[in-house]
Amino acid sequence: MSKCKHFFLLIGFLGPLLSIGSFGQGTDLKKADQLYKTRAYAKAVPLYEASLRSRFRVSTAQKLASCYRLTNAWAQAEALLDSLVQQDRVREDMWFLYGEALMSNGKYDQARDWFLKYAAAQPGDTLALIRADACLIVGNIPPYFPNVRYDRLPFNSEEDDHAAIPWGTGLLFTSDRPPGLHLLKEKSQWTGRDYLALFETYPLTDSTWSEPRRYSGRINEININVGYAILSADSSTLYFTRNTVEPNKRGVYPLQIYTCQREGSEGWSRPRPVSFANPETNMMHPALRADGQMMIYASDRSGGPGGLDLWMVEWSGSDWGRPERLDETINTPGHEGFPWFAPDGRLFFASKGHPGYGGYDLFVTQQDSTGKWTPPLNLGRPLNSPLDDITIFLDVSGQSGYFSSTREGEDDDLYYWYQDTLPGKEEEE
Repeated sequence: MSKCKHFFLLIGFLGPLLSIGSFGQGTDLKKADQLYKTRAYAKAVPLYEASLRSRFRVSTAQKLASCYRLTNAWAQAEALLDSLVQQDRVREDMWFLYGEALMSNGKYDQARDWFLKYAAAQPGDTLALIRADACLIVGNIPPYFPNVRYDRLPFNSEEDDHAAIPWGTGLLFTSDRPPGLHLLKEKSQWTGRDYLALFETYPLTDSTWSEPRRYSGRINEININVGYAILSADSSTLYFTRNTVEPNKRGVYPLQIYTCQREGSEGWSRPRPVSFANPETNMMHPALRADGQMMIYASDRSGGPGGLDLWMVEWSGSDWGRPERLDETINTPGHEGFPWFAPDGRLFFASKGHPGYGGYDLFVTQQDSTGKWTPPLNLGRPLNSPLDDITIFLDVSGQSGYFSSTREGEDDDLYYWYQDTLPGKEEEE
């Protein structure tokens, strides 16, 4: 969801932005500010950095710190904020951002001090206190899956790779790696990289995989973010996230959930938005329960406790019903996204609001006998880390699967995880 982000991220999923032209070299601050306003954060970074080298301005440094956060460059963010928070005219939200940077770099004691300082200045912001409490408990979170080990998959790129699901004998996953030459191809202003697309790969041996290739042109489209796909249990229906090709009333190309039906062994019908689509808000990350009767997805629709919340919609027998936001047992003042249903009905998702190690952590919940969702459990280490851990998949056994994380850099990578029951094995850290 990674230079993503994932606004979540947004995790990387943003609509196409207006082109602002080609900028030459130099430190023109006005150019950097224009890039910042149009959310071209990756392009704004070098201009802000050059401007600060010639003259330090608090306002410029604050924007650069925000760019670092939005492109997941936490080491750079911490180094800049370490000096910035000492300035008299710095905004108080930089204290919170410094706490996030320290937390993402595993410096929990220092992070807690800055969260508490921010909470004292902004007593209405409960997320700061949640973060401060999390800094105290990270050493005592038990692993949800015991004896977990993991291996980084060999086909990862230097870009974002995440959200892997089984695809025939191989995997389908989301990536913004270069798709190859295309005359009309553009770059995402937010990340400075290609737009997200679906890729497929297949195992060649126990340790090697085929070169990932871009999936169907009927589903992927040039210069539009596409990703986070899920199949129905019988593999006849595909759901995925994609930007609209037409702007909404606000001139934005929102993320929507699309669906298509299998036609023959390889083809798909033309994708169409789900019946409950709402082009005035972002809707993404569909998760389908094994029986096909419930979908959980993420949306930034207003009115909830946080920026990105989880929503539920049930199948009425002939179509999807009316979406309902999950209650505050699940949704927090932070972001919740990337849900996935295990075969047994457990719901896994990523959250920045529930207590965790930093960034997005992976959690699990399930419905009780009355239909209420149980308090989410942090999956603990090693599946979670101080950086973003955003998607998880379990196979039918529930003992292994795939997850994605930024723990080895500023981009998402895919990992294979498994429970090792042999005696004497240590957990990966």
